[in-house]
Amino acid sequence: MVAGRTLGAYRADPNVAAWTEAALNWNNQPAALVPAATAVMPATDQYVSWTVTSQVKDLYTLGNNGFVVRDQDETGTGAWQQFNSRAVATNKPQLYVAWS
Repeated sequence: MVAGRTLGAYRADPNVAAWTEAALNWNNQPAALVPAATAVMPATDQYVSWTVTSQVKDLYTLGNNGFVVRDQDETGTGAWQQFNSRAVATNKPQLYVAWS
């Protein structure tokens, strides 16, 4: 993890073919639509959160193809970020939804 990098949670473009977990790779990733909810990466391994209220509202009105999480500047060296998947035993991704 690279502390201080800003990662965005973008709404994936609903106008392209739906993606599947098994077939997704770097070359066929869905386009990311702005605006993004952003979070600055911490200095230690821990959960990171994004407030995606406006993006979720757009999912309902403009179409849903999921989210894309990416660094806001993917051009730098050493700018990789890593998250665990649901397949690992510990620190699996979590989704918290608060209705108001």
